[in-house]
Amino acid sequence: MISWEDNFGKLSKNQEEFIVGCLLGDGRLESRSFANTARLRIHHSDSQRDYLFWKFEKLKNLTKTISRRHEYTDKRYNKKVVSWYFHTKTFRSLTKLYKMFYKNGKKIVPVNLEKILTPYILAVWIMDDGCLNKGALILNTQSFSMGEHRYMQSIFNKKYGVKVGDT
Repeated sequence: MISWEDNFGKLSKNQEEFIVGCLLGDGRLESRSFANTARLRIHHSDSQRDYLFWKFEKLKNLTKTISRRHEYTDKRYNKKVVSWYFHTKTFRSLTKLYKMFYKNGKKIVPVNLEKILTPYILAVWIMDDGCLNKGALILNTQSFSMGEHRYMQSIFNKKYGVKVGDT
């Protein structure tokens, strides 16, 4: 018997770059098994619903279910919140990316980011975690360490000639 992975778990180059862009932004990989597998989870607010559906279209051959609506009460503000999510099936093809982006279960900036960063990855990253403020592009990278920020700054300077400031 041929497993699902052997038939459909192969990522195209475009999908792999897409997923890397998502991981630099809001996406997350989950590895909850000892079988050396992982799955991608994409979760966005209701205001980003169309963006999530666009992402789903890019990866639908790797999923089993459609995007789902999630509603809960944010206890901090006693306010109803609506969000949307989907995840891929769990398979070995994502293990390489999991090992690249996670250390002791915490998401990190991959040490080979300079080598793998492409304009497409950067575009997806900006759509996930970017915004314009007074003509400046801001990437929300607060979850990464100061050392990782310095590394990303050097990449933008070397690869694109962009001087990145601290905020």
